[in-house]
Amino acid sequence: MEDTRIYGESPKIYHVETREYAIDAYRFEDWIIANIKFNYMLKREDSPELCELIATYIKTHLRRYSRKIIVSGRMPLWFFGALLHEIMHSFSAIAVFDPKLNGGVVVSSHLRSIRPFDLIELPDDLIAQLMQ
Repeated sequence: MEDTRIYGESPKIYHVETREYAIDAYRFEDWIIANIKFNYMLKREDSPELCELIATYIKTHLRRYSRKIIVSGRMPLWFFGALLHEIMHSFSAIAVFDPKLNGGVVVSSHLRSIRPFDLIELPDDLIAQLMQ
């Protein structure tokens, strides 16, 4: 179900919710931000299928908005790493949200203008939405 709302200067462009997770997507400049929330504690043995499902969703539904993505959400590092690996070749640049830095830190880029460790600063109203 596509849902478009405006939150300050940052539009929420997509929302999907299942029993296992919810994904809210926001647009910021030429980036898409995918905020992933899980409804239970992830277990390693259940994670491969869930990771593939979320990666497929991101690649098929969010890539049409932008080829640059910032991924946000509370999850184990091993899940986060596997998810980034799954979507890596579908996007020209990938960053991860770091609330301490108020933005996304680039971890992978196929663009000359964007390098790993670049900081994509996000506005306060969008950070507030990601932190809820």
